[in-house]
Amino acid sequence: MRQSTVVFYLAISFLPFITLANNEDKKANEDSWAQTSGLQIETLLQKGRKYLHLDLFEPAFVYADSALKLATELEQTQNISESLLLESKIYVTQKKYTEALNTYFQLIYYLNSTHNIIQNKDIYRQIAVLYTKLQNYDKAIIYYNKSMDYAGKSEDKVAIAKLLLELGDVLMKNREFENAEATIRKAIEASDDINDQNTLVRSYIKLAISFDLSERFQESLSIIEETKKYLGSSTNDTLIADYYFSYANILFHTGNFTLASNLSLKSLEISRRVKYSSLIKENLTLLQEMAISKAEYPKALQYANEFNRFLIEESNQELGESSKDHRIVYEMEQQERELERLRLLEVNNENKLRGRKQLIVSLIAIGFLSILIALMLYYRGKGRKKAMEIEAKQNQQINKQNQKLEQVNKDLSEAKAAAEFARDTAVRSDKAKTAFLDIMSHEIRTPISGIIGMINVLKDIDLDDDKREKLLVIEQSSNDLLDIFNDILEFIKLESGNLGMEPSDFNLRNALQEVQSIHSNRAAKRGLDFSVNIDEAIPEVVYADEARLKQVLKSLLSNAVKFTQKGSVQLNFKYVSSDEKRCQLRVEVIDSGIGMNIAEIKNIFTAFSPAHTSFSREYHGIGLSLAIVKKLVHLMNSAIQVESSKGIGSRFWFDLDIPYSEKSNSEDESLVLSEAVKFKILLAEDNELMQKVGAANLAKYGEVDIAPDGAKAFEMYKNKHYDIIVMDLQMPNVNGWEATILIREFEKQKGIEKAIPIIALTANVSQKDRKKSFDSGMDFFAEKPIRPEVLDQMFAKLQYGEQS
Repeated sequence: MRQSTVVFYLAISFLPFITLANNEDKKANEDSWAQTSGLQIETLLQKGRKYLHLDLFEPAFVYADSALKLATELEQTQNISESLLLESKIYVTQKKYTEALNTYFQLIYYLNSTHNIIQNKDIYRQIAVLYTKLQNYDKAIIYYNKSMDYAGKSEDKVAIAKLLLELGDVLMKNREFENAEATIRKAIEASDDINDQNTLVRSYIKLAISFDLSERFQESLSIIEETKKYLGSSTNDTLIADYYFSYANILFHTGNFTLASNLSLKSLEISRRVKYSSLIKENLTLLQEMAISKAEYPKALQYANEFNRFLIEESNQELGESSKDHRIVYEMEQQERELERLRLLEVNNENKLRGRKQLIVSLIAIGFLSILIALMLYYRGKGRKKAMEIEAKQNQQINKQNQKLEQVNKDLSEAKAAAEFARDTAVRSDKAKTAFLDIMSHEIRTPISGIIGMINVLKDIDLDDDKREKLLVIEQSSNDLLDIFNDILEFIKLESGNLGMEPSDFNLRNALQEVQSIHSNRAAKRGLDFSVNIDEAIPEVVYADEARLKQVLKSLLSNAVKFTQKGSVQLNFKYVSSDEKRCQLRVEVIDSGIGMNIAEIKNIFTAFSPAHTSFSREYHGIGLSLAIVKKLVHLMNSAIQVESSKGIGSRFWFDLDIPYSEKSNSEDESLVLSEAVKFKILLAEDNELMQKVGAANLAKYGEVDIAPDGAKAFEMYKNKHYDIIVMDLQMPNVNGWEATILIREFEKQKGIEKAIPIIALTANVSQKDRKKSFDSGMDFFAEKPIRPEVLDQMFAKLQYGEQS
């Protein structure tokens, strides 16, 4: 039998190659290649769906990703969409909701080009469901509304009714009870209009729950009782079980424990019969709470034990239903897929050959097919034995699992002790990392500050064009080195969780002036049009983390300018919506640069992966900026999105939900420093190199005295009048914070009403040091190397009597 099977497969394998050898028409061969590739993609998708059905996620994703790559190469939009849809389903099944969201957004990009209303409706609903699972209810509401828009366009009344019900449920979870009630009533009307009994009953149940959560108990009881007449003679057991549980839950809140217990027990009985696991657990929890409320502690313990037994049964069932020989099948099909790929490559080459070359390629392909058949027969012969071994191993695992479950109570105390030890170890490790980062930041920034500081001094000297050009090269290289160091340091802090948001009131339009000035100059050097656009409806003063927002914008704009050779770069702030407390706006950076394909888009937010690997020599970088952008935007409770086309350009965007500031306006920070005004300046700095750099940079503002440490700075301040102190933080003997505290205490003792302004100057820019500086009494905080425009603004504020 096995020999006849081999002969049959070999005979079949010869047929396509004999046909190809006799076909001399190049166009026909190309059509055959395209058709064969399309069939190959469909085969890959079918295998991916099969493995997803078997809960074998790794092989399922391998097949889906292979289909996506092949469809992308062939520019088959429909197959790209199908591949992305399969990847999304795999992520959802694995509960990887963030990855699923990113894939759905890529899918929307392709669906927009096909104008498929029904698919758009379904995808936007899936996005809304995922945001609901992530408890981001504001985003879920937005995408439910988008899904309903498409349902309205397709006149799908059944979908509209169900979407209204789901939207009402999300509004209820978001504590928007009035909006939830109005939406659920619309769902009731829509389901009644199309005679959808199930949706109608579920809508009434949700309406009753909404009243219950808003403590309108009588209205809730009235609605749940009215629901029974719509339930009628329904045979939908899950619907009936949901009704009894919701009724019991409402009665429990009103204190009617007896009837509530009876209804919950009915719901539990039905749920067990239809294996409605989530409702079984909810009923057991409710019954336990009611028993505790009635002081029936033996009953409460009984329900708690039932709950634990049910969890054990679920675990055993999941383990017992695992596949016996899927791994064997997967390994066989991996080989089959690789051999099939090689066969397709040979077929494609065969389109360009004639005569004897065609025959050679055909024989090679036949050889590969013969190997494949031999492998399949070999593995089938061993499959039964392997399957029995796997089954025996699984039975051993089940027995071990049962033994572990019996030891749970004993292991709890040991696990607790281990967890406490791990926590203490992690805390010590985290402190050590933080200390190392502080030292590294200070030690590396100090020499870089010296280089950039002296460059700023030399820029004010009258130089010929050749020397000035060389100086600019040094400046650019130094700034690039500082950017790389900043990116590495920022990434380490984000990875270790040592970076958080520090929101404050600031003038958004003034903040954008600095971003615009930096990148407009860079864009002008490359001959690009650069613009910043902000909607008038966006408030002038907002409450957010100004530094982190600037950092995100600078990274996105730097990449846009870097990868754009001609055309334009835009930064847009668009108004989306607002209420009494918050404003939602969209931030987007658009360029007309080299663009990306879908494979490149998937990697751009990965650390140490340059945005465009094929251009890495021309566009240098270590690939950290976009990885940092992604993490910072996530800390802002948003997600960075991207769409791009090769040779056309890219668009990066994210949405911000910003609370209104209590201030209606902020003072204009763009003050002009008068060169006629000179100050008496005290520079406290222990590093000799930085003393020279600091004195040279401060000389243009007035007379500069130098103190080698905090103690000397305090003595010099007591004996001589100064207008301002520039204070390094890390100094021996008495550091900058300690010296500031001494100065402020001295001012209090002497009754000095106008405190001297103190600028904190440091190479360590951690949030902890920033807070510590202001707490000690300092007025400004500047990082090394300090930029000339920052110094200008600080001395301008001092000139006009302002301190922050």
